[in-house]
Amino acid sequence: MENNVLICGIKSRDISAFDLIFKHYYSGLCEYASHFLFNSETAEDIVQEVFVTIWEKADKITFEGSLKSYIVRMVRNRCLDYLKHEKVKQRYNHENSEMSLIEEPDYFAESELELQVKNALDQLPKRCKEIFIKSRFEGMDNNAIAEFYGISKGTVEVQVSHALKKLRKLLVLSHSLFSLLFM
Repeated sequence: MENNVLICGIKSRDISAFDLIFKHYYSGLCEYASHFLFNSETAEDIVQEVFVTIWEKADKITFEGSLKSYIVRMVRNRCLDYLKHEKVKQRYNHENSEMSLIEEPDYFAESELELQVKNALDQLPKRCKEIFIKSRFEGMDNNAIAEFYGISKGTVEVQVSHALKKLRKLLVLSHSLFSLLFM
């Protein structure tokens, strides 16, 4: 095979020149890539990607030296890029698995806490509970709540303060009892 003739054939997108190069180098390149990757399927994928890149960018590629050394270098670089990417993926997966062990929420405790909050809210007087829910869960400011119920802003503040004190007391007692019984 004449190196310059094949390079000219690739640059002019001559299918027969490309086909000849593909058939001549493909199996050897797959074997070469397998030595890096220890996976023949991935090696074949990488070699095929190299040939696709050569075909798509044929007019932009500058072949310095032999065609064979250029293609081998492309395969080697793609294999090294693949290995780097796999290493990053493994590190990311490892970090995520560690984080999930650390940060995995305790759904039982969350649902138990939600139940305790609901029970504590149910022990508040009706209007106090309504005002507290509007303030803390619905995000209404004290002026809007006062206007909604036709009461003063000071009354709203007193009701919210009363609710917070009672909830704190009920939840602390509930948490202490829960800790003694189940922990």
